[in-house]
Order: sequence, then C-alpha cells, then structure tokens
Amino acid sequence: MVPYKQGLAFRYIQGTKYHQDRPLRDDLGSIPGTHYCKNYPDAERVQLPQPDLSRPADLWQSMARRRSERDYTPDPLSLDDFVRLLWAAQGVTARAGSHLLRTAPSAGALYPFETYLYVDRVEEIPQGLYHFNVADFVLDNDSGRACLYHLHRMAKFHAEQLLESTLEELVKMKPEVLVPMHCTGWKTIQRFQKEFSDSFVLNSVGSKMVLS
Repeated sequence: MVPYKQGLAFRYIQGTKYHQDRPLRDDLGSIPGTHYCKNYPDAERVQLPQPDLSRPADLWQSMARRRSERDYTPDPLSLDDFVRLLWAAQGVTARAGSHLLRTAPSAGALYPFETYLYVDRVEEIPQGLYHFNVADFVLDNDSGRACLYHLHRMAKFHAEQLLESTLEELVKMKPEVLVPMHCTGWKTIQRFQKEFSDSFVLNSVGSKMVLS
C-alpha cells in the first residue's frame, strides 16, 4: 500500500488547501478573488446610525425569554431597534486583513450570503426593498429591482388572506421582474401572472436569469 503522504488524496489536499495569506492559484495562474461584500454603487443609500450596544444583557435570561411572535402591532419599529437587529444579523465586530468578522459565524470568514430586507414600518426609513451593505453599515435601496421568492405551500392551505396581503405589498414594491418559485403553488403563480403580466417570469428547471 502506498504511504498516505505519497498518495493522490494527500497531494490533492495539499494542492487545493486554502491559505488566508496567499492568493488562490491553479496551473493556469492566479485565481481572481471575489468581493467580500456585495454592493450596489448606483443605488440610493440610506445612512444608518451606529447601534447602541451599551445596554447590558444576560445571555441566559435572553434565551429563557425568547419566543416567536405572530401578532404584530401597527406601531413602527424604532430606528434604534432596527439598527440593533441589523447589527445582530451581520454586524462587523472585527477585521482580519481584508476579512470582516461579523456577529454571525462563517467558515473562513467568507460569508457567502447577503441580507435583504423589505421595510414596511420603520421610523425614518421609507418603505421599500433594501440590501444591507455590511462594510459601510448602510442600506442600498433596491426597490424596483427583481423579486425572486417563494411562498411555501401557500396554495395548499388556501391562505386567501395571506395571498391578498402579499399582492398588496408587491404592488407597492413595483418590481421590474417578478419570479415566483415552484413552492409558491400553481394557483398562486397564475394569480401573480395575471396581476403582474408585464414583470412576471415563469421559472422552471433550467431557467437562466441574468440581472444587470
């Protein structure tokens, strides 16, 4: 038997090992790095205040009181509470070279995900669809861009009230492209096609969408 360190598996591991302080390479040369944080340079920006993190909180008591709520008040969310929630989701807590370490963990500090929000009632922030720009702690206004989503199994439960409220909110967003996913349910997808005939795109296996 070939010793482990002379075998193909070991050579593959060594040849493809990720080094934080060295650029990725293959036999064709350097591999261009990706942007660590997505941004929309042409989007209108909403500046956010830095969150007030001075109030102490007991972790164990917070966990004991945690509950999922389904009853919402008509009162708007305060801007202070809003920015604290954003910071808790993906706030930057430290820097390691070009990496932004955040409140949420990610292997290798690569963070292959983005945070998008639909703001309805928040003090001092207009209603709309936003992208959370983590590096600058600002909101990029994405209203009017594409909307890809699914409303899981809505049709099965005959949630007419949920459907109507969803349609109402989508009308406010005025998306240029609307792409419902398969879990939305065929009857609901047909309704969206009727209501948004100019922006509706029927999604199916093999569909390729290029948004610019």
